[in-house]
Amino acid sequence: MAEAGSLVRVSFLGAGRVGGALALAMHRIGWNIQAVASRSADSAAKLAHQVSATTCGFQQAVDAADWVFVTTPDDVIEPLVSALTWRAGQCVLHCSGAQELSVLAAESAHGADVAGFHPLQLIAAAEQGAKALQGSVVAIEAGPASAHRAKGLRDLALALGMQPMALSPGVRPLYHAAANLAASGVLSVLSQATALLQHIGLNEADALHALLPLTRGALNAADIQGLPGAISGPVARGDAGVLSRHLQALQTHAPELLALYQTLSAQQLRLARSNGRLTEAQALQLMALLAGA
Repeated sequence: MAEAGSLVRVSFLGAGRVGGALALAMHRIGWNIQAVASRSADSAAKLAHQVSATTCGFQQAVDAADWVFVTTPDDVIEPLVSALTWRAGQCVLHCSGAQELSVLAAESAHGADVAGFHPLQLIAAAEQGAKALQGSVVAIEAGPASAHRAKGLRDLALALGMQPMALSPGVRPLYHAAANLAASGVLSVLSQATALLQHIGLNEADALHALLPLTRGALNAADIQGLPGAISGPVARGDAGVLSRHLQALQTHAPELLALYQTLSAQQLRLARSNGRLTEAQALQLMALLAGA
């Protein structure tokens, strides 16, 4: 794929975390990054230097490329690309998880192929992201007349060490909601857990430091054993006494978190039951406790 990539001229519109991670990763496997354009001249210059590309305006970047990756914020994609001139045979693709391919309608009208290439990964910085892409899933969607583009993007994904996943038209809101729950949703729950430890005297930083290994352990267990097999704690054990004490403590010291704990415990109960870890009597007792709280 490196040989094929060296024959394709690539430009990036946007030099943020996602664009930077993809450009760095593609450059390292031999792809020809031709140009980088960004509203931030400093970001464009830094990324262009790293991938041996030039910096230029958005239209010049489009004119210089066969494939154009649009890695701007979601709300900028449509107004930016619709203001540019495209040519038949180009491939223009966005890296948004939430936006449908319809935001690239103007390019399609000019004869360009449109596609989506969304890394299912939390990218904190370009260098970290380039490494994190390996082993991650990437959601790929190509227009109905672009089967060869879909194959090319799957080949690129595999060359980057990623796992390609086909995305159907119209499913992006659900897909992106799932991604948000799996990433920031976990952080939201962790935030509430740190708040509970602050009730017993830890500061926020120490509480987070104490809990992160536990969270990593749970995620590792899920990777190895699946979600039902990874469930631990009083719900997984059918320990009604411990669960009751949890609910009482929350009611007394953090009533604002009681509803969240009930909802999450109910989901844990569903997982534990699906794995046959609880008797029917245990499950009914736990359900009654959660409903009563």
